[in-house]
Amino acid sequence: MRIPVEYVQENTSFGFVGEIDINALLADLERSRAARLRAWAVLGELRTILAAAGQELEKSTRKSFVEEGRILERGLRKALTERDEALRDLAAAARWVDRSAFGKEEGFGQAHQALLKALDKASVFV
Repeated sequence: MRIPVEYVQENTSFGFVGEIDINALLADLERSRAARLRAWAVLGELRTILAAAGQELEKSTRKSFVEEGRILERGLRKALTERDEALRDLAAAARWVDRSAFGKEEGFGQAHQALLKALDKASVFV
């Protein structure tokens, strides 16, 4: 549906130049709506992945891309920090066992226990 410029100028205070294409506006509106729905679906999938990885995520108090993004960012940062810590602990324990097993250091039993503990901690991420 096309609205003549004269009609728009006489019946509105917007003073548009040219013709307004209502169908184009409706199409833009529908594309925008579809994009928002896709974005929410992606955020929901990220939330599901983080929850499956053991992250307890707070519920958003209102439906907001900004707020949901902040919640997911905190969860992702925490998950990556925990994973990195587990890998550092595992590497350190493995080196300790290696040094103890080959006589460069005492305490093989303690090193072995530390390695088992680090393996348990890291197994959460596998």
